[in-house]
Amino acid sequence: MTISVTIAASDGCRLHLKRGGSGPVIVLCHGFPDYWRGWRAQIDALSRRFTVIAPDGRGCNLSGKPVELSAYRLERLTADLDDILDRQAGDRPVLLVGHDWGGAVAWSYAATRPERLAGLCVLSAPHPAILAAALQDDPAQRRASAYMPRLREPGAEGLFEAHNYRALRGMLDRLRSKGLSDHADEAAYIEALARPGALTGALNWYRANPMEAGAPTVATGPVTCPVELLWGDQDEALLPSLAERHRSLAPDLTIRMFEGAGHWLQRERAESVSAVIAAFADKVFMAGRKDPVAG
Repeated sequence: MTISVTIAASDGCRLHLKRGGSGPVIVLCHGFPDYWRGWRAQIDALSRRFTVIAPDGRGCNLSGKPVELSAYRLERLTADLDDILDRQAGDRPVLLVGHDWGGAVAWSYAATRPERLAGLCVLSAPHPAILAAALQDDPAQRRASAYMPRLREPGAEGLFEAHNYRALRGMLDRLRSKGLSDHADEAAYIEALARPGALTGALNWYRANPMEAGAPTVATGPVTCPVELLWGDQDEALLPSLAERHRSLAPDLTIRMFEGAGHWLQRERAESVSAVIAAFADKVFMAGRKDPVAG
């Protein structure tokens, strides 16, 4: 069973999250255009043995939606994780998991707050500095990322709102054709994005953090905790070639490539992803920088 929890971030923004289970803490950070619901399969599987926390990122679904663009900078998003861990984990070590934009935040957090993490697991997301470098020297990734500038433009909300969220429906239709989504899922996502300010809030992650060569990023230093990096070899937005670039950044790195999978690994390979996270959690919590006292 999961419960809804609302906390106040240090800047006053309301942060909504789902929490379930007990034991060592796993935090699941979603990407765009997702919210906590994207982790349903992992919440169900992992909460049998762990405390699982799945926030709605600021601007998304039931979390607060600040107007100022600066409220969505990566520095602020990593501070939100501090606020969540302070209230939900105390001084216990945490396994941090992130997908897409949630992965970018997770990489940044791991580089700047290593003392708080037992490990890091990232799905389909490069470290911001690595993506910026790839956009400079890899024409294929530049082509794959051509959608990003469009999402930063004023009025980009219309790209999603047009024809009753046809673009979002198309994405979910592709998942539904594989048995990975249903009409209830579609209704829930449209409801989340249609909340006042939610679509602008989600797009502000792109607007506040241009992942371009020369753009300011945070956390360019090494990630010292154990890292599991999961990628689909058919990811068309963030190319699988990005994965190998992380070896110099994360000395204790394991890369797992999922054959035939695209960008939405937590849905496309839900059972396998949950099993990898659980096994990694067992490993890092047993190694334990601190005693992961049951919660």
